[in-house]
Amino acid sequence: LTQWLYLESQRDSFKVVATEAELCVEFEGLPLKLRIDRIDQLADGSYWLLDYKTSEVSLNSWQSARPKEPQLPLYALSSTLPITTLAFAELRANQLGFKGLSARTQATPGIQKREDWAKLKADWQAALSTLSQEFHQGWAKVAPQQAETCRYCALTLVCQIKNARPDERFQLLPTSAESKQESLPDDPVVTS
Repeated sequence: LTQWLYLESQRDSFKVVATEAELCVEFEGLPLKLRIDRIDQLADGSYWLLDYKTSEVSLNSWQSARPKEPQLPLYALSSTLPITTLAFAELRANQLGFKGLSARTQATPGIQKREDWAKLKADWQAALSTLSQEFHQGWAKVAPQQAETCRYCALTLVCQIKNARPDERFQLLPTSAESKQESLPDDPVVTS
């Protein structure tokens, strides 16, 4: 706890304005109830959104066509506050710190300034709008983000990945020499 408080004391002056803040929004026709771990207001009137994590995180989880961790970008897009920084607050025994993106220069280690903040928000809007539209249309493409997902999936009996086009089917599986023969099992595996 002392180490975390020290990290917090190194940031620009701020005050915590909300914890576990709930926001009910309609995003692209999809009603959502969002809850943000913490909102901080800086002296200049801008805001940070913080999501506490006890496992390792990556900023790449926000930067794809199918974001793995869309909560903070979605909250930033839905809020009327002038949000300038989104950050994961990593609280692990061997790793304490921030990982985030900001529209402004930060003295806080782990927070990266993005000159293209407006474009980044537009990209999030486009990606999340696409996901919302797919949901509304009932589109549920089998598209695991990692090959490991299929190995441990409990839904092999109903999975349709074998019906995917050949160019989509195993695109996420490793291509190293030792795994070239690797594919999904032809028969579902049932474990008890």
